[in-house]
Amino acid sequence: MKTSALVSASLLVAVTALGTVGCSSFRQSSAPDATKPVGGKAINLLQFRNDVQATRIAIARTSDALGRLPDSPNAQDAYASYSTELAALAKLIDRTSRESAEVRNHGKILFAQWEAEANSIKNPEIKAVADARRLKLQAAYQDMLTPLIDARANFTPLLSDFTDLQKALALDLTSPGIKAVQPLITKTIASATVTIKSLDTLAAELGKIVAVLPAPTVAPVN
Repeated sequence: MKTSALVSASLLVAVTALGTVGCSSFRQSSAPDATKPVGGKAINLLQFRNDVQATRIAIARTSDALGRLPDSPNAQDAYASYSTELAALAKLIDRTSRESAEVRNHGKILFAQWEAEANSIKNPEIKAVADARRLKLQAAYQDMLTPLIDARANFTPLLSDFTDLQKALALDLTSPGIKAVQPLITKTIASATVTIKSLDTLAAELGKIVAVLPAPTVAPVN
């Protein structure tokens, strides 16, 4: 009787364990993880927006430093201030340029993967809703890319002009030398104003897309 009771108890424990494992496996089977980003990688939209805003400020500071140079009583100090601002701007533009390329590429991956995963939905009504949502967000993302492209098209030649003026001034930092390039200084400052506006538009569009994308898709600020 004791042996029979022990065998029965052992069988009961084994069956219970199997049942527990089976239930656990069933619960963890293949349910999609809603905490993970579609496409497997979150997009650095928040960090990018912060860097866009920082670039906008750096352009304004560089432009102001350049604008003060012609009337400065100490051209050497004004030139040094301009060079300091320009060095900081160059670093920001380099980082923002790399981030803008990542945002464009990761956006393509996001919506391609979203479409691929939605294709596994069997119910046509549910799939139609998922597809409509994806297309709406994809259009919003595309709206953000337009000012992104405009901003990149503006700040690349602007940085080149800022740098060329720095070189020209370094060669002839005299009153006549500064006066000779003053029309080009004015022209570059006007270009900076256009670039600042394009960056403001881009930052606003980034804020809009961040607000409507699924939270796991947007990476936290570094």
